[in-house]
Amino acid sequence: MGTELSIIASAYNEDASLEELHRRLTSVVADHAYELILVNDGSTDGTVPLLNALAHHDPRLRVIHFAQHRGKTTALAVAFALADGAAAITLDADLQDLPENIPLLLHRLTADCAMVIGVRRNRQEGFLRILASRCFNLLCSTAFRYPFHDINSGLKAFTRRCYQTLQPHLQGERHRLIPLLAIRQGFRVAEVTVPHARRKHGTTKYPLLRWRGLCDVLLLLSPRTSLPPQPDYRLATVRKAQGISLVNFPVS
Repeated sequence: MGTELSIIASAYNEDASLEELHRRLTSVVADHAYELILVNDGSTDGTVPLLNALAHHDPRLRVIHFAQHRGKTTALAVAFALADGAAAITLDADLQDLPENIPLLLHRLTADCAMVIGVRRNRQEGFLRILASRCFNLLCSTAFRYPFHDINSGLKAFTRRCYQTLQPHLQGERHRLIPLLAIRQGFRVAEVTVPHARRKHGTTKYPLLRWRGLCDVLLLLSPRTSLPPQPDYRLATVRKAQGISLVNFPVS
């Protein structure tokens, strides 16, 4: 049987959340043929030994270690390139995206809907962060004439064709614009309202104002925008790349 589901999360100094994240994810998708792909985005806490220990006891946990912090867009680009699932789920590693919401997104992912966004209900964050997010949603909805309610939600589901098509477009800070990129590639995008949890450990790693994200919006508004060639993230190439190491991925 092939891999039904790839679950992808990137972590930057989130070691206090990772054991619980792993436990809850494996419980939620136990009835699927799945793989977990956790990307260590250059963490400087205890993430490396913790993920290695978890992977030692769970062969379905695949780990990508970045030697330096590269950002969420690159983490997703590499994970999408190496994923093997007929469908993929992305979520943040801080446990604010509830693993228990995954079945809601998979239920909505159908032959005529290639991507599903988990729209966070009653967001458990500060007023200014919520306000900034709403302003960004309004900007994107107005600029691109599509009613986005939570374009930057980390909880999303994709068909294999969708995430493989999007993978070459993940550059800069474009993880924030993944739903827009999907629509531009001709995919239908749906939304599902999901609960949102308060952060249990540490603080957010993302700044309140994200100027690169705003620049990416402006670039996408230009019809002449072209992307530079993306690095080769195929498995054989990644194995030889400096600054990236893999755990539990297949030999070939």
